Amino acid sequence: MKNRRLLAGVENSCNNSTMSVVEETTAIVAALPQDKARTVLQFARFLAEEDDEQAWQERFAAAGKSPRFRQRLAEVDREIAQGQASPMDFKKL
Repeated sequence: MKNRRLLAGVENSCNNSTMSVVEETTAIVAALPQDKARTVLQFARFLAEEDDEQAWQERFAAAGKSPRFRQRLAEVDREIAQGQASPMDFKKL
């Protein structure tokens, strides 16, 4: 019952645009029991990691289109063909 009253107050404040997303989220999580608050925290961390992973994927995809990257890749292929380098063996890492 207490949580419902707090959440109703949060909804009213949010509807009036007096609370930021962070303030609203903080108020809601503060009203939750500890175990549910931890679950929300774990989910927020998951979303942050997922966002970070997406940023890396986009960065690598963009690098693959770079002329400088393609030039370096061609150099590595030549070095491997000439025996000056060998392909990376991921099993040895």
